[in-house]
Amino acid sequence: MAGLRDRLEGALNDAVHAAEDEMVVRWVCQIETVDAEGHRGLWTLANKDCSPWDKLGLLSYGLERQRADMTAERINDGS
Repeated sequence: MAGLRDRLEGALNDAVHAAEDEMVVRWVCQIETVDAEGHRGLWTLANKDCSPWDKLGLLSYGLERQRADMTAERINDGS
């Protein structure tokens, strides 16, 4: 999995450095994998300057936004 992790991290770093109209300050990705034997893995990637509290804050905020979006969808659907 180290090769996959390195390739993903490289691709994300390349993408954020290629942005012309915005500057990416921090990024965090939660990634689930499954290998050929069916073993699952879960890991987090973040930019090198991202502190543990920044990672937690970004992930927590993303979780709360996702919950709010799901709630809004249920309300709009009448579920």
